[in-house]
This record gives sequence, C-alpha cells and structure tokens, in this order.
Amino acid sequence: DVYQWNRSAKLIKKKATNEIGLICTGIEEGKGKYAGMIGSLKCQGQIGNRDVMVNVGSGLSDHDRGRPFEDYVGKQIEVLYNVVVRASGAQNFSLFLPRFKRLRGDMNV
Repeated sequence: DVYQWNRSAKLIKKKATNEIGLICTGIEEGKGKYAGMIGSLKCQGQIGNRDVMVNVGSGLSDHDRGRPFEDYVGKQIEVLYNVVVRASGAQNFSLFLPRFKRLRGDMNV
C-alpha cells in the first residue's frame, strides 16, 4: 500500500520503550473491582541525575494485585516506560506511560 498523509487504520505507531529498575516505596490501594488489592505501586529511583517518582498500576495482573503488599514494598521492580517527563508542579521527574513488567528476582511474576 502507498503511504497515506492522514489518519488511517493501516498505520501502526511505534514508540521507543525503555526499562528501568525502581524501588517500590509503598502501595496505593485499588478502588472498585480492585478494592482491598493493589491499585498501584509507588516507586522511586534515579535515571541519570534525575530523581524519578511514579505510581505504576498498568501492567499489573489480577494475580499481581492480589499478592500481599509486603511482596513489593522495599523491593526492586522492573518498569517499562516511554520517556522521562517533568512531574506537574514538582521538582522531581516522572515517567510517561509506566508499565509494570515484573518484580526483580521473582520469575513467577
């Protein structure tokens, strides 16, 4: 097919994906279907010389969300993301489209 210079269902948008290990410093409890379970993981670390703080909820399976909170807090998790961004109104940075990959050292996740 010939390239179309407008929006088309035939185009696939590709974005670079990066991976980083961050320390889980806390848990935000889920709501609705995920009440009493993990809603997101509060994570922090450094990328280059930038302090990063981000909540990671995307990518968590129902199994991941149902695990005990202490399985994550204080542990390193692998996070996929697109780019580092400045957090709105803050000194620290955040990640654009962060997704949970797995708990480091845990091959069952």
